[in-house]
Amino acid sequence: MSKTGFGIRLPMAGPLANMANLLQVAKTSEEMHYDIIWASDHIMWTSKMISHIGTGSLEAVKQDQDPDVFESITTLSYLAGVVKQIKLGIAVLVPVPRHPVVLAKQLANLDILSQGRLCLGIGIGSKGTSAEPFAAFKMPFNQRGKMVDEYITSLKEIWTKKVSSFSGKFVNFENVEVYPKPQQKPYPRILTGGFSTAAIRRAARLGDGWLPGFLTPDQVRDGLEKIKDTRNSLGLTSEGFHVSVSAFTSIADDAKDAEKIASRTITSRLASMGKEKLSVTPSFEEAKKICLFGDPREITERIGEYVDAGVDDFELHLICHNMNSFVEMMELYATKVIPSFK
Repeated sequence: MSKTGFGIRLPMAGPLANMANLLQVAKTSEEMHYDIIWASDHIMWTSKMISHIGTGSLEAVKQDQDPDVFESITTLSYLAGVVKQIKLGIAVLVPVPRHPVVLAKQLANLDILSQGRLCLGIGIGSKGTSAEPFAAFKMPFNQRGKMVDEYITSLKEIWTKKVSSFSGKFVNFENVEVYPKPQQKPYPRILTGGFSTAAIRRAARLGDGWLPGFLTPDQVRDGLEKIKDTRNSLGLTSEGFHVSVSAFTSIADDAKDAEKIASRTITSRLASMGKEKLSVTPSFEEAKKICLFGDPREITERIGEYVDAGVDDFELHLICHNMNSFVEMMELYATKVIPSFK
């Protein structure tokens, strides 16, 4: 079996989000030989979004919880000087309202400061987490797909040309000269998110890979086949096209303990996301179809199904009540799951 990568979602938002925990997770991930740490990306994170937990659990949320959220690029720039080998990913960057020229500069700078360790996921944002910020910045939420397409294209222009210009409906600049360029050539790997028809086409046309969230293995296989068909029709090779998958997970030596930890958080989280093919209030059995819950043996089997469907690596969103549990889950993965895929 070919090598499969594993990454940990940093506690960027939610009840475990603070500087000490970010440092602990980054350092522990490198010590345990994970492949990458992933930062989520949100400019705004309101009190209404507390239930949108990428790490931690609802049980960990305090009654007076502030809606803290760390910004992805600055956080990873700081961590780039703390951890020296592990890759640094953003899953996924919702580029607006940043100006693309400024964004290109920041990301190139991060890639250089990390000595070429940046992996860039880009997405359009979900209704649950991005509608309010788009409204606050007076940007058309229902046209965010076209906006992101222009952002991706314009970033590539800036990174690969000495002097670049771009004229679009949403992005416009002329005779821009931005240096230094990213360390990775021609630029860091770009993974696009989403599973809609438009997202599949975006991944095929503009991505070096695909980073969908919370799909079954069959959905991943189906999406990847559509991407390859589209790339073939455009005369693009699929060799080297990279597939990462985001998955909520809870692992324990006893599968029942893992499910108990995750049950309240995951049903609330998926309902707030409005996941397709799940009921408005999904049952835990429905949620398990797109998550990794159980003991090491069960999770190893499930990951094998995703790998067979074409997945190259995983972004693990750990559902746990505190940092002790967080580290314990990381260790279980590192010692009892990951060795089967190396």
